[in-house]
Amino acid sequence: MKTMPALFQSTPDSQYTKRNSARMRQSRKQRKERRAKAIDIWDSLLPDIKEELDRLIAEGVSPEIASTYNLRPEYAAFFEVIVIVGSICAFIAVLPFGQALPCPPRLSATAVQEHMCNSYATLLPAESTPSAEVFQMARRGQFDEALRVLERSPQLWKEVESDGGHSLLHWAALAGNVPFISHAVAAGLEVDRCSENGQTPLMWAMTKGHVDACKRLLEVNANPHAKDSFGTVPFVLALQHQRHAAMLLFLASFPCDELLRSRDATGCRPVHWAAYKGDIISLRLLSYFDADFSALDSENMSPLHRAAQANKPDVCEFLLEKQVDPSQLDSHGRTCLDLAREEQVAYTASVLSSLLEADARGSSRVDPEAGRAGRGAALKRRRDKDELASWREKAANNMAASFWLMNISLASFQYLTDLRKTSWVLAPEVALAFELGVPFCLALFFGVMHSDPGKVPARLKGASGVEEFLKAIQGPVGQEVPDFGRLCTTTWVLKGLRTKYCSRTGACVDEFDHFCGWLNVAIGKGNHRMFILLALVEALTQCCHLYLCVTVAKSFVSADSFGDWTTGVVMQYPLLGLMMIVHTLTAPGVFMLFLSHLRLIAVNLTTNEMLNAYRYAHFWHEEGNSASGQPQRVFKNPFHKGSVFRNCLDFWWYQRRGQMGIPTPAFVLHRSVGEKRPTTTTTAARTRRRIRRGTTTIRTPAFVLHRSVGEKRQNDGAFASQVN
Repeated sequence: MKTMPALFQSTPDSQYTKRNSARMRQSRKQRKERRAKAIDIWDSLLPDIKEELDRLIAEGVSPEIASTYNLRPEYAAFFEVIVIVGSICAFIAVLPFGQALPCPPRLSATAVQEHMCNSYATLLPAESTPSAEVFQMARRGQFDEALRVLERSPQLWKEVESDGGHSLLHWAALAGNVPFISHAVAAGLEVDRCSENGQTPLMWAMTKGHVDACKRLLEVNANPHAKDSFGTVPFVLALQHQRHAAMLLFLASFPCDELLRSRDATGCRPVHWAAYKGDIISLRLLSYFDADFSALDSENMSPLHRAAQANKPDVCEFLLEKQVDPSQLDSHGRTCLDLAREEQVAYTASVLSSLLEADARGSSRVDPEAGRAGRGAALKRRRDKDELASWREKAANNMAASFWLMNISLASFQYLTDLRKTSWVLAPEVALAFELGVPFCLALFFGVMHSDPGKVPARLKGASGVEEFLKAIQGPVGQEVPDFGRLCTTTWVLKGLRTKYCSRTGACVDEFDHFCGWLNVAIGKGNHRMFILLALVEALTQCCHLYLCVTVAKSFVSADSFGDWTTGVVMQYPLLGLMMIVHTLTAPGVFMLFLSHLRLIAVNLTTNEMLNAYRYAHFWHEEGNSASGQPQRVFKNPFHKGSVFRNCLDFWWYQRRGQMGIPTPAFVLHRSVGEKRPTTTTTAARTRRRIRRGTTTIRTPAFVLHRSVGEKRQNDGAFASQVN
C-alpha cells in the first residue's frame, strides 16, 4: 500500500495540541493564506475524483475490492462510491486546518481509496452464514424466526459467536425469553456455557433482572456461584445493575452468608459494590440480611472508602449511621476523608468534614488550633444536633403555619377593635359568617395538623414485607411477582398502589396525596376530607373578612377616585389596609387549591399521581399505533369508579379510593407519545375540529381527559377487590 500524504496522516496528541495552540495565536491573514492553500489542493483533486466516480458508474462491480474486504458482490460498487465520498468528507473536515506547507503532488483517487477502505469496510455487512443470521435474529429479539430456522437446521444450536464466544442461550437469557431458553436446554445447549469473559447465561439474565429467566435456568441446574473473568458472581452482577428483585430471588434460594461474603478478583464484597454504585436500596437490603459493613477488600478499603472514592455523599452518611469506622486506613494509609480529598471530590469531602471530627485521643495527627485532621488522623462521628438546633429546624418547618396563625390573629384583633360594631350595621349576615368561620377554621386547622394522615405501622424484621416478597418470588415460573417498588426499604412495608413513603413524616401513608407545607403535615386517607373542608372554610372566611374591610372602609373614608380612596385607607387605617392586601393575595390561592382538589376527586386521582403519573406503570398502557407508526402510550386510571358521582361518593362516604375500579370509555385519560399541541390556532378552532372528529379533549398539565361526544356513561363499574 502506498504511503499516505501528510494531509491525511494522524499526528500525536502533543504535537496536535502544540500546533493548534500556535494557530490560535496567528493572525487572520495567515489563516486566510492557509485556507487558500487548502482550497488549491482541493481543486487539484477534483478532476481525479470525478474521473474515478465516472469509472465506477460505468464499470459497476469491482471483484478486487470484494475479495479484499470479504464483501458481497452487490455491495462492492456501493463500497467504492462510499470510499470516494468519504475522502471528500475527510478533506472537508481538515479544510479549516490546512497546513501551511508546499502544495503536495496531485492525489489520485486510488491513493485516497486505500486510505479510506480500512475506515469504511466495517460499515458494510460481510458474507453472511446461516449461523450469523440466527445470531442476528437473537440479537434483535426475533426468537420465533430463529426457532423456525433452528428447526430446519438443528446443528446451529451448538454454534457460538466468533466475537465473544456467546451462545444462543446467552441472548435468550439477556432478553428474558423463557420459551426459547426451554428449547435451547432441550436441544442440549450447555447451561453454564462461558463466553470469552467467563460470563454464563445466568449472569446475563441477572444483569437485566429477568426473574422468570433466572428461575428457569436455576431449574436446569445453572451454577449460581460461577465467576466471570473478574471473579464476579451472578448475585453481585445483579447488584451492580440494581436488579433488586433478582437479588431477592438469590437471597431466597441460597444461603445468605455465602452470597454476602462472596468476593471478586479485587476482594470486594457486595457491600463494597453497593457503596461504590451509590445504591442505597441495595445497602438497606444487605443490612436487613445482616451484611458486614466493616469488611475490607484487598486494598484494605471499607465500603466507606469506596463510597468516598465514587463521590456518593448520601451513601457515606448511611454507612456512618451503620457505625462504619471512619478512621480505617487503606493500604496507602488514607482514611475515607483523605481519599475524598485526593480524588478531588469536593462535595463529598465537605459532607464528610461536616459529619466527622478529629479524635485527638486516638491520633497525634490533629492540629488543635485549626481543628482539622491531617492525613491518616483518627476520626469519629460528630455528636447529634443539640436541642437548640432541633428547635430551629422545627421553627423553620412550621413557618408557614405560624404565618397563618399570625394573620388570623391580626384579622380577629382588627375586626374586634375596628369593624365589629359597624359590620353588624352594614352587613350583619357577613359579620355572622365571619365570626362563625374563624373558630371553625382554627378547629379544622389543628384537627388536620394533629390527626393521623393514615400512617402504616412499620414492620419488624422476620415478619415484614421482605418475607412476603420472598415467598411470592419463590413461586413457579410464570407466576406474577409483586413490583419491587412496592417494598418500602425504610419501614419494610409492602405498600399498596396508593401507599407512599413520606420522608418528612417518616412513615408510609395510605392514600398519600401530598405533603402540605402550609400545615407541615402529610395529607392522606385519615385527614384528606378534613383538609378539603379547611381549604373551603378558609377561602370563604377570608372573602367575608375582605368584604367587611371594604364595606367599612367605604364608610370611614370618602374620596373622589379609587386611588385617593386607597391612599386614604392605607394612611388612616394601616392595619385595615394591610388585611385587605393580605386577603387579596392569599384568598384566590386557597380557593384555587380547593377547586384543584375537587377536580382530582371527580376523576379519582391524587395530587401525587397527577404530578408523578409518568413514574407509575399501572397508569400506562400501549394501545395501537399513532400516525407516525409508534406505539401509542395511553393513560388509564385504574381507580376510576365509572362516574364523577361515584368517585365523589367514594371519597366522601365509602372511603375506598385505593380499590381498583373499572375505567369506562367515558373517562379514559390518555396522552400520545410525542404528541404536540398546535400553536397556530385558537382554542375555539381546536375545539371545533375535535367536535367534527367526534371527540372533545380537555388538557391538563399532566394528562388529557378524553370523552367521546354523545357517548353515554357506563354505570356498571362495580368496585373491584382491594389491592394490597
